[in-house]
Amino acid sequence: MTEVGTLFVEHDERSHAASRALLGEAFEGYLVSDRWSAYEGYALARRQVCWAHLARQFAAMSEASGEMGVVGAGLGEQTDDLFYV
Repeated sequence: MTEVGTLFVEHDERSHAASRALLGEAFEGYLVSDRWSAYEGYALARRQVCWAHLARQFAAMSEASGEMGVVGAGLGEQTDDLFYV
């Protein structure tokens, strides 16, 4: 037995009801997901946006002109540094 674990679960639907069915009403773990509205209502302090989703968003931002492109490029570089192996 372990004190810490990760659970991957699938459901036929992608909805608020499905997230509650999978995680329960009293979920107290940490939720790593995209920003889908089905996860609204879970404590923000226990939610982490998926880094793959963030990296794609930063890449898209970096292609914009002006300050948005500069910010996106900087965030992309920081993400690359964070996951440097």
